Amino acid sequence: MLVAKHYGPGIWELYNLANDPGETHKLAEEKPEMLKQFIEAWDQYAKDVGLAFPPV
Repeated sequence: MLVAKHYGPGIWELYNLANDPGETHKLAEEKPEMLKQFIEAWDQYAKDVGLAFPPV
């Protein structure tokens, strides 16, 4: 599977959607360990399902 480069800001973002559905309060700096866990989980998922990313 090929996944094209996303069109977001180019950085990982973290929000509490239950309390902040409008994504107005960024939590990445407040909760760096949680963000790290999500990034690691995403990387593992991408590896498990064979995602291929085009070279940057």
